[in-house]
Amino acid sequence: MMQPAAEDRAAPGSAIPPSTTTTPPATGQGKIRIVPMRTVHDSADNYPELDTGSDGVDHNGIMVGQWKQPLFGCIGSCIPNTCAAATCPCVSAAQIAHRMGVARFVPVLLIFGVLYSVCVICVAASTAGGLAVAAIAGIGMWMYLYRLRTTIRVAFQIPGSMLEDLCATMCCTVCSLSQMGAHIESYDAKNACTLRPKSVLPGYNV
Repeated sequence: MMQPAAEDRAAPGSAIPPSTTTTPPATGQGKIRIVPMRTVHDSADNYPELDTGSDGVDHNGIMVGQWKQPLFGCIGSCIPNTCAAATCPCVSAAQIAHRMGVARFVPVLLIFGVLYSVCVICVAASTAGGLAVAAIAGIGMWMYLYRLRTTIRVAFQIPGSMLEDLCATMCCTVCSLSQMGAHIESYDAKNACTLRPKSVLPGYNV
């Protein structure tokens, strides 16, 4: 029987280095050949990593991986964020959509303003047809806010689910708007309510 060459035999108790692998001998051959494995190093340019040294924020200074403000923490940004979300939700929604680059400020403001006005008028009318129209308009606004919250959550890698987004925007609309606005800083933080949007976040024009 053919014996392995001396240089190919591993010394007793020695281990094969992690960078090598052995090729099993083929039929009729007794020699074991050691083949080095090539290590591939990924380029940092191709796989950018989150700057964890900056408290988990992205290149815009926006928090990544968790909400900056809890859903029921709207009291922390009461003026002007939560107040605007409670009194003029169409403005808050338009500012958030513009900040994320989802849509332009004016079209969203006009559409939400019309739908919100229709809801208020139809509910005040208290007729069967009016309530049906108000329900349709309300569902339209709710679905848009739901999609907006999902977009923000996915863009900033925030744990959660679509069901959570649905429930948050339906049951806690004001708190949800306040949470989204606080996270992406879509409002003027100088304790003044404004009707103008902030610039679109670079890199998040979705």
